[in-house]
Amino acid sequence: MFSSAKDEEAEVIVPAIATEDDEPSPAKKKTCCTLTMEIIKTSLIACMSLFFLIWSIIQYQEGNLQQVSIDEPGGLLIFATLCYCGATSLDVVLKAKEGGVANIVFGSLGIFAAVCWLVSGILSLNNININLNVFPALWMVGSAANISLLIFETIKLCKSKEKAGCKYVLLFIGLIFAIVANIFFIGGSAWLFYIANKDWLSIDQEEDDDIWRFRADDDYLSRHLGLNWENVHGNNGDYGDAYDVLLGHRRSLAHTIDDYVNDDLFDIIRDVSNNVKGAAGLFIGGSLMYIVHSILEVVVISMCCCN
Repeated sequence: MFSSAKDEEAEVIVPAIATEDDEPSPAKKKTCCTLTMEIIKTSLIACMSLFFLIWSIIQYQEGNLQQVSIDEPGGLLIFATLCYCGATSLDVVLKAKEGGVANIVFGSLGIFAAVCWLVSGILSLNNININLNVFPALWMVGSAANISLLIFETIKLCKSKEKAGCKYVLLFIGLIFAIVANIFFIGGSAWLFYIANKDWLSIDQEEDDDIWRFRADDDYLSRHLGLNWENVHGNNGDYGDAYDVLLGHRRSLAHTIDDYVNDDLFDIIRDVSNNVKGAAGLFIGGSLMYIVHSILEVVVISMCCCN
């Protein structure tokens, strides 16, 4: 009787020990899901950077008056911005998992920047006729929104508890590269804005002389030909008719005026070409910095996977 009571008291229930073959915990699932989305996001940013670079090089070649084999370079820009739209959408999901209103607000700001770039890419197509100010203006707005998001990420990284180690340094350097890339994009867009608004056809002439209607400067003609428009056709005459009269009297005048106009056209084309190349060069620099940013992100993700 007493022995049976002792046997009952001696029974101890031992909890089952979890093995490695058991199903992973929700926390582990969340980590794997987060890493997967980080990898996809970084891959999309890398694709965006590559297509940005190709598009920028094509713009530089066109600015250098070289013929390119791609009929519609704007398609590359649209594809690049679509990749960035996907990357920013994943970034919002990742920030929503972290929680906090600021994360969601600044993540949405990244989507806004991507949409601005996408619209500017669509409007850059050759078959769409729009004001030339729209493309650089939208690009500057998108880049400014990106800079705000990246500054927020940098501040959040600096406030994080894990500040030591190579991972923190790589993330910080990657964010700096991305910020500088967007600054380059703003510079390139501002340069395009300047090109679109500069009056390239204006030369130093009095009042409203127009080289396209052969209303050349009277001082130039008097100095080189000993003639002026008033002597040929009167004070109130039409300059176009006066040009025809002069051609009838002196055939050499045609060559002189052609040289005068062609020299000005060459200077205009050369100035526009140099400015377009300068703007494209800034876009090339920004694209290269985004590529470096993507490489650093890949290294950080690989370090997380190894751990």
